[in-house]
Amino acid sequence: MPLYTVLDLLHGYVNGDQEKINLLTRNQYFVVPMLNTDGCWTIMDHWKQTGEMILKRKNGDYRFEKEGECSKMYSGVDINRNYGYIWGNNDGPCGESFPGPHPFSEPESRAMRNLLMKYQDEIKFVYNFHSYGPMWVWPYNGEQKNELAESNPLAQRIFNEIWEEAKFPTSTLHGNAMKTVGY
Repeated sequence: MPLYTVLDLLHGYVNGDQEKINLLTRNQYFVVPMLNTDGCWTIMDHWKQTGEMILKRKNGDYRFEKEGECSKMYSGVDINRNYGYIWGNNDGPCGESFPGPHPFSEPESRAMRNLLMKYQDEIKFVYNFHSYGPMWVWPYNGEQKNELAESNPLAQRIFNEIWEEAKFPTSTLHGNAMKTVGY
């Protein structure tokens, strides 16, 4: 709910909520409302044409497939799999999780990398919101065993604290992707 969080901060600022004013005064926030605009457009266009909601996780980069090889649902590159950390899998261009030909081959992942690199000395916390279901998923998500507690215990404490103090719906799953999504 990044949009809700942004609106809550702005509403608090406009209405003199000192807690929100303090948060905005003491911190710098970067909000990227959407990274996969191609996938979002495909979903909206399909909805307008058919009234059917589809899941489209990949962008619109069709350079790596033969013309007409993949259906609309499976064309493109999975931006989430296009980053450098544990890059690569066995999915071909029509696979749901095709990572592209190499890390950061996509303008979306390059733009995010460049933003994070530019402000790496100032950014203290990053969280990526997905819109798949009620899940609180934390790093590291390319490994069978979650190594977060061993490799970055402070980050694990932060994720645990958010889980314990936030009001998640009772059906919410939490942990790394293996524990929540199952892959």
